[in-house]
Amino acid sequence: MPVEYEIKVEAEQEDYHGNVSAIDDATDRENEQWITDELNRGNDLAWCSVLVYAKIDGFEGWDSLGGVSCRNQADLDEVIESHDMRGEALADLKRRLLAVEGESKAQILAARKALKALEGNES
Repeated sequence: MPVEYEIKVEAEQEDYHGNVSAIDDATDRENEQWITDELNRGNDLAWCSVLVYAKIDGFEGWDSLGGVSCRNQADLDEVIESHDMRGEALADLKRRLLAVEGESKAQILAARKALKALEGNES
């Protein structure tokens, strides 16, 4: 059963003014203006958050990155790849599966103990 990956792009909740770059005032203003112009053109990737989900058999893990600014889908794909977001989502999925497995084992042991205690209480 293969792992399925889902990518969601959402509007970044953090204001981009003052958060785009920390190079110098002129560069910051230039980058902020670019984002403003791109958002006005409908480029939702200009200032966004990215979530990557790894899913298998009803379980999921995820990774997220905010403050992302991309010109196009190819740029976004590069951001996802360079930050190994699929790998991080997969690692989170594995952690979650191990946690469920541990919880299940604990529940099975508790159920066995309770059943054993009931054996002595049967009328």
